[in-house]
Amino acid sequence: SQQIASVKSSCQNGSIVITHINGPPYHSGVYEALKVLIPWWKDHGWRIVNIGTMLDAPTPRPPN
Repeated sequence: SQQIASVKSSCQNGSIVITHINGPPYHSGVYEALKVLIPWWKDHGWRIVNIGTMLDAPTPRPPN
């Protein structure tokens, strides 16, 4: 997909990829893209972390 190709061509070590916006009019198919991208990132030796880990702070939970 164009979404996967775009991430692969622009991603580099230290990149931040926002994945929490899913569905129209935003990034439809984000979950399907992640099924391809996560193994690709790992194959390149990159770690996937959430924002809390990156900032060394607890990740806030969404309100109920």
